[in-house]
Amino acid sequence: MSIGTAAAATITVDDDGGADYISIQTAVNNSTDGDTILVYPGTYNENVDVYKQLNITSTGGASVTNVVAASEGDHVFDITADGVSINGFSVSGAGYYKAGIYLQSCSNNILKNNNVENNYYGIYLHYSSKNTLTSNTAANNDDKGIWLHHSDNNVLTDNIAVNNNDIGIFLSSSDNNMLANNNVENNAMESIRLFSSSNNKLINNTAEDNNCGISLSSSDNNVLTDNTAASSNGYGVELYHSSNNTLTDNNVENNVRTGIYLSSSSNNKIYNNFFNNPDNAELDGINTGNIWNSTKAAGTNIAGGPNLGGNYWAKPDGTGFSQTHIASDGDGICDVSYVLDGDNTDYLPLTNITTSDNQSTGNVITVDDSGSANYTSIQAAINAASPGNTILVYPGTYTENVDVNKEVIIKSYSGNPDNTIVKAASSNDHVFYLNADNVTISGLTIKDADADGIRAGEFRGSSGTSNNNTLINNIITGNDFGISLSYSSGNVLDNNSISGNNISIYMGLYSGNNILNNNRVSDGIYLEMSRNNILSNNRVTADDYSYAGILLEFDSTNNTLRNNTILDNNHGIVLENAAYNKLDNNTILNSSVHGIMLDGAYKNKFNNNTIANSSSFGITIYQSVYNMLENNTVLSNGIGIYLNLDSNNNTLTNNIVSDNGDGISLNFHSDNNELTGNTISNNNRGIYVADSVNNMIFNNFFNNSINKEFGTDYDMESDNIWNTTQTARTNIMGGPYLGGNYWATPKGTGFSQTCTDSDGDGICDSAYVLDGNNTDYLPLTEITAPEKKISSSGGGDGFGEATIREPENAIDNATMSAQDDSKLLSVESIEYSEEGEVETIDEATEEGSGTIPGFSVLPAIGVLLIAYIIHRKKDH
Repeated sequence: MSIGTAAAATITVDDDGGADYISIQTAVNNSTDGDTILVYPGTYNENVDVYKQLNITSTGGASVTNVVAASEGDHVFDITADGVSINGFSVSGAGYYKAGIYLQSCSNNILKNNNVENNYYGIYLHYSSKNTLTSNTAANNDDKGIWLHHSDNNVLTDNIAVNNNDIGIFLSSSDNNMLANNNVENNAMESIRLFSSSNNKLINNTAEDNNCGISLSSSDNNVLTDNTAASSNGYGVELYHSSNNTLTDNNVENNVRTGIYLSSSSNNKIYNNFFNNPDNAELDGINTGNIWNSTKAAGTNIAGGPNLGGNYWAKPDGTGFSQTHIASDGDGICDVSYVLDGDNTDYLPLTNITTSDNQSTGNVITVDDSGSANYTSIQAAINAASPGNTILVYPGTYTENVDVNKEVIIKSYSGNPDNTIVKAASSNDHVFYLNADNVTISGLTIKDADADGIRAGEFRGSSGTSNNNTLINNIITGNDFGISLSYSSGNVLDNNSISGNNISIYMGLYSGNNILNNNRVSDGIYLEMSRNNILSNNRVTADDYSYAGILLEFDSTNNTLRNNTILDNNHGIVLENAAYNKLDNNTILNSSVHGIMLDGAYKNKFNNNTIANSSSFGITIYQSVYNMLENNTVLSNGIGIYLNLDSNNNTLTNNIVSDNGDGISLNFHSDNNELTGNTISNNNRGIYVADSVNNMIFNNFFNNSINKEFGTDYDMESDNIWNTTQTARTNIMGGPYLGGNYWATPKGTGFSQTCTDSDGDGICDSAYVLDGNNTDYLPLTEITAPEKKISSSGGGDGFGEATIREPENAIDNATMSAQDDSKLLSVESIEYSEEGEVETIDEATEEGSGTIPGFSVLPAIGVLLIAYIIHRKKDH
C-alpha cells in the first residue's frame, strides 16, 4: 500500500496478484474515506458494495478492466456512500431487477467512462441526487439503460445508451436534472422518457431509431432545446398529460408515426423547431393554451430565415405546410397561419427564403372598392396576378362573382370579415369558384348566392379540380351551400362561421383528405362519397333546414370525426351506407330524434362519445353490421342504444347507459351482437329484447328497477347467451372470474345483491333464470376483499421480507398492514412482484405509524412477494 497524503491512501488491486489486494471488495473493506483504489486490467468476478467515500479507478480503462457479477442476484456495484467515483470499468452480469451500477440514497458521486452492458438495468439511481454521469455507455441491458427514480439535481452528459430492451434513459419522479449531449439510439422503447418528472433540462441530445424519441408523461416545466428526435417507429416527441414545457430549436425528422404527439397536454411552448415527418403533429384529447410561436422578432430561425416566429413544417415528399406556403414580403414567415386543430395554431409558421421566392412572390396586389388601391374588384386583381401573389382586400363591400383560376392568397387587409364583404352579383351563381390549387381565402364575409358561397372543383358539369386550398376565418352566410367541395382534396377549412345557408359544408364526389377544424356551423356538414377526411373541434347547431348535424352517406369511408360538439339537430350524426369511419370524443346533445343513427352502415368505430337528451334515441343501429361502440356515455335519451332490423354482429363494450327509457333495446332480427362490460343503470328498463337471438350478453352491470324484459308479440322467441365460460380474469365488479352479468336494483333487491356465494369466487351459487329461453348461468356477485396481516421480519439492520400466498378467491384492493405494537416502524416503500412484473407502490404513511397503506394487488391470484423497507426509529 502506498501513501498518497496524510489524509488519503492509494490502494492497488490486481486479480493476478502483485498488488495490495486481488479483489475490489477487499480493497473497499480495508480502505478509509477519501482513499483511491487503483484497479489494474483483468476480470473481477465479484459484487462490490461501496459504503465509503472512495475513488475507484481502473488503470487501463473499460476495455481491459471487467467487473462481472459473482452473483447475478445482486448489483455489480452497489453504492450507498456519498462522494464516490467509479471510473473506467466494464460492468456486467447483474440479473433480474439488479443493476450494473446502483446508487441508493447517496449524493455527489461521479460515474465516468464506464461500459455498463448485459445487466438487467444498466445504471440505476434510486433516491440519489447531485451525482454526475459522464461518458458512460449503457448498452445491451435487459431493461433500462440509465434509470433515475426519485433522484434530483443530477447531471448526465456525453453518455451513450444503445440497444437496451426497454428505455434508453428513464427519469421517474425525478426533478431538476440536466441531460446534455447524450446519444440514445436503437432502444426497444423510448430513447428518453420522463414520467412524473419536472424542471429537467434536455439539451443537445440525440434520440434516434427507437420506438419513440423523447416522451414526457405527467411531466411539467421541462425544457427541451437543440435535441434531435429522429427515425423512431412511433412519435418523435410525445407529451402525454404534460404541461408548461418548453420545446425550442429541436430537429424532429423522419419519424414513422408522427413528429410530435400531444394528449391532454396544455400550456406548452413549442416554437422554432424543425419538423420533417410524413405526419408532423397528432393531437388527442384536450390540448389548450399551447403556444406554437414566439412573438415575431429579428433573429436567425431554425430554417435560416431572418425572423423568429413559429416552427418549420416540412414533409419528406416536399408537401409540408412550410414548403408549400410563401412569405410574400420575404420575412421568412408564411403569409397564413398553420392550424393544427381548433385549439392549436402556429400563427407564424416558418418558410424558406430563396431568390426565386422573392422574385415570384414579392408582388402584393391591393383591392379597394373606393378606388385608392391597385384595383377596385377582386376579379380584376386575380386576372392581373401571377401565381403565388397575395391579394389584399381593403374594407368595403364587393359585389361580384369571383373565379379563381390561379394560385393566389386572397385575404382581408383588416383580418376582420365583418368589414370586408363579398356578395354575389348574380344571385344564382357562386360568390367564389376555385378552379386552381393552393388558393387561400381568409378574413372575408361571403354571402347571398343561390348557389355556393365557395365552391372548389367540379362545377355545373365542368371537369375542374381544386386541391390543397385554405379557407380560414371567414363568415359565410345566406347561400345555398356555404362551402361545396367536389373532386377536391387536401383542403383546410378552419375557424369559419357558416350559418344561414341551406347546407353549411358539402363534400362530395370523392373529395378526400380534407381537414375541417374549429368551424362554427348551423346548417349541417354533409359528406357524400368522400373519404379520409378529418372533422375536429367543430360546433354544429341546427336551423330550420338541416336534416342532420353531420351526415356521412353513399360510400363515405375512413373519415375521422373527433372532438366535435353537435347541438339541437333533428339527428346529431348520421351514417348511411358508410363504412370504416371513426368517431371519437364527440358530444351530441338535444337531438329531436337520433343522437347518432347508423343506417346500412358497417365496420365503423365509436369511442368515448357522449350522447345525451335525445328525445327519441341516443344511438340507433338500423340494418347495420360489424360496428363497434366502446366507452361511450349515453344519458337521458328516450332509448339509449337501439338495434333494429337485421343489425347483426355489432360490438358494444364498456359503455355507460344511464337515465334513459330503455337502456339497450334489441329488436327484429338483431342477432349475434356482443354486449360486454357495459354499465346499464337508472333506466326504466335495463335491456329489452324482442325477436333477436344468439346475442352474447355478459360481464355487464345492470342496476335498474326493471333490468330485463322480453317481447311477446313476435313469431320468434328470443334465445340469447347471458354468460361466457367461467374464466380467470377480472370482471366488471372486480372479481377474479368472468361469467355472467351483475344484476342489481336501486332498492338492493337484485339477484346479484341477494344471492349466496359459498366459495367466495364472485359467482352466485345458482343460475338466474330471466325467462323460459334466457338464463344467466353464472351471475356475478360482489366479494369482500380479505384483510391480510404481515408481521415485520426485520432485524437490527432494519430490512425485512414476507411472502404471502393469496387464496384463489382473492381480489384486488386487498389491505396490507404492518403490525408493530411498539410503533417503532416507519415504512418507506413497498414493491410487489409476480411473474416478472415489479412496480413501486406509493410512499407509506408518516414515520412511526407502523402501517403499510392500502394498495392494489394485481394479479390477485398466485404467490406475491411483498418487499418492504422498514426504518426502526431506534436504529435510524
